[in-house]
Amino acid sequence: MANLVICLAIAWACICRLNTDVCKHLLRPRARYTLLLAGALASGLQPVLFGAWPSVGTVFFSAAVLAGLLINVVRWSHDHSDAGNI
Repeated sequence: MANLVICLAIAWACICRLNTDVCKHLLRPRARYTLLLAGALASGLQPVLFGAWPSVGTVFFSAAVLAGLLINVVRWSHDHSDAGNI
């Protein structure tokens, strides 16, 4: 259950990022967050999709990805780091 909650938080963050101007205009950030969204949903729905329960390592990895997203939340309002990179 913890993995599902963490993965849903990652998915929410990805959806928020996909709605920014940077992701609407540049392919690379859009692809990055789309792939992360797909991975988070696949990991969170692992018991339903693959019939296997997530391990402790999976939960820690999901938490690390969410932590990485949350650490960079300050940059999200000023994100021009991918400007010009297509």
